[in-house]
Amino acid sequence: MWGPPECADGHSIMEVSRRLRITRDTVRTWRRRFLERGLDGPSDDPRPGVPRKITDADVEHVIVKMLEEKPKNATPGQATCWRSESRGVSPPAATVARMTDTKYWTSAPDRMVRGSMGLCHLTVAQPPFNIDARGLPANDSDQAHLFVESFGGIEEVLEDLGPRSVQTPLPSSVRSDLDIVHAAVWGGIQAVSTPVFADDGNGNPLLAEAERMRERFPAARIVGHVTYYGGMEHTETVVMLPDGAMFHASGWPDDEPFVVLGDPHAVIASLGLSSWMLTAADIDMDQPLHEIEWASLAGLALGHSDPWGWEEMQTTAFRVQHSDLSVCSMEGLYFI
Repeated sequence: MWGPPECADGHSIMEVSRRLRITRDTVRTWRRRFLERGLDGPSDDPRPGVPRKITDADVEHVIVKMLEEKPKNATPGQATCWRSESRGVSPPAATVARMTDTKYWTSAPDRMVRGSMGLCHLTVAQPPFNIDARGLPANDSDQAHLFVESFGGIEEVLEDLGPRSVQTPLPSSVRSDLDIVHAAVWGGIQAVSTPVFADDGNGNPLLAEAERMRERFPAARIVGHVTYYGGMEHTETVVMLPDGAMFHASGWPDDEPFVVLGDPHAVIASLGLSSWMLTAADIDMDQPLHEIEWASLAGLALGHSDPWGWEEMQTTAFRVQHSDLSVCSMEGLYFI
């Protein structure tokens, strides 16, 4: 891992996130990009909008400084951790203005939403599992459209809203935003992000959909993670492998109880993950369940094929008609 002066003593992702009051998803993303790209990892690719306040030179200065200041008890291969303040992307006003359909919804399209989404995806990775994400085919929006409509909680796609970076979070300002999902088909990898996956501990929507995907794609690795911020951070992570090994972890990080189903150690063994690989990903299976970096373990399950840390990887945003059950679930979660 790599990081700012705050991480010079070898703090974990959780500690860095808590100290800097930023999301763990951002810490994980920049950390993984550094491990894969080196000093070029944290440099964002050119994109439209307001220029960054932190320059590449600033980033390099911090990283070099941290690489020179090893933690006192660091072992070979361990590094420190750095993060950059995440920037949310607001949905276009025109999109909100066009949303007037209230089918199944009791809340008005412009009603403010409680909470927001962090990292959210359910990914179906077909073999081979060793393809570098940056070498995957470009997103096929037509196939992504079909993939979205195959989900039980979605009745139909209403509109193609165009491409989005995988790093663009799902919008969640007003109720009409909750009709927007992101999806992609990059060759043998299919993925979807939907606000239906969010949970506050009263259900396991991601697990339910992952089980459906396992029945449809028995030879695939089914990997998903969702972070929902609703006053406190709630996460749900699932990994299902072709040989039957699986785990599902859900709860409030930093707090108990945290529920884990399946056998994460069987998943680690099936993936052939060594102890140094776990250490490099800041995963310590001896920690209390609510302190383990489950999202990082999910990332290792996708390996080099994991597309979620790369700005240049694109999904397609769709406005959809969710099912009545999905709408009922979201109204109970996103509105007081």
